[in-house]
This record gives sequence, C-alpha cells and structure tokens, in this order.
Amino acid sequence: EASFNTALQQLQLVCRIPEPHYLKGDDAMDHVSAEQLIRCYAQACYLLGILLRESNSSFFPPNQSVRSRAFFYAGTEVRYRRPEPTGKPISFTLALDKAVRVGENTAYYFRIVGGSMTGRVMCFYTPSGSAQELPATLYDQLYFLWKSAWAELPKFQLNAMRLISRLYGRHQLQPLTVPITA
Repeated sequence: EASFNTALQQLQLVCRIPEPHYLKGDDAMDHVSAEQLIRCYAQACYLLGILLRESNSSFFPPNQSVRSRAFFYAGTEVRYRRPEPTGKPISFTLALDKAVRVGENTAYYFRIVGGSMTGRVMCFYTPSGSAQELPATLYDQLYFLWKSAWAELPKFQLNAMRLISRLYGRHQLQPLTVPITA
C-alpha cells in the first residue's frame, strides 16, 4: 500500500515481504534480509519517481511521457536501525531530497524519512531506457581470443621453465644455515 503526498513530494509505504526466506525449518531467519529490504526500497523509488513525473513536478518537462521501464536503481547510502521481523508489514517513508537533471536523464536522491533504515536511496530515469546491447559477433571474437590464448599456454609454460632453469643455473642456491645459540 502506498500514499503519495504531492505537496511534500514523499511516499509512505507499507509492504509485506513474501515468504519463504532462504532458510527453512529450524534454521529459518526471524528477520528480513538486507537484500529483500533493498528490493522493497528500490521498488518504492520507481513508484515515487513515476508519481513525481505524473504529478507534473518542476523537475520534468510536461510533454514527456512516463515509462516505468526507464527507471533504474542506482544504490543506497544507508545505516540499519533495527532488524525487521518476518511475516509482519514493513512501513517506511521516502521523500525527494533532490533531483539532478543531466540532459534528458534525471537522477533522484530519496531520503528515508522513517523505517528500519536511515540514509538515502538513489535511482535514475532515462527516457530512452537501457541502451546496453552487445554486438552479435562478440561471442565469436571472445572465442577466438580464448582459443588463441589457450594455444599459446604451452609455449608460455616452456618459456617460463627455461627462465627459471637459467636463473637457477646462474645462482646456485645454497642451503641457509642458522646457528643455534643458547
């Protein structure tokens, strides 16, 4: 459940972490893991960012449409106050601390007002979405490099052994004797 306050530019949330956790039975955790908390806060960031964009916030041009797939989690700078017990709702509030526009992209810094953590959560919005594409020939290029390196390995081993034998031949190692004194 979420409640958005337009005037304060903050979002109050109540969420329930789904069970089961990583461990079951007698080894089950009695508190929510940090990974699950971060997922909750990241989803809250996306929601607050979308609501800010739809509320015609001054940080965005009014003609841009909102795409939820264009929000990306950027990280947290948090300190944990207390562990959250499992099976109970978790409540917290995120408030817009600042938004920085760089071209058409926007970085959001949300302050954690209440909850089991203090600090801030960051996400960014880019209207064009993710532009991470791999070239179609990348696998072939990497395979060629791996195959070439693998073929050179015996030659490298032989040269390394030759170098070690030369160094050993030049400097005959003498056993180290240490006198024992009483």
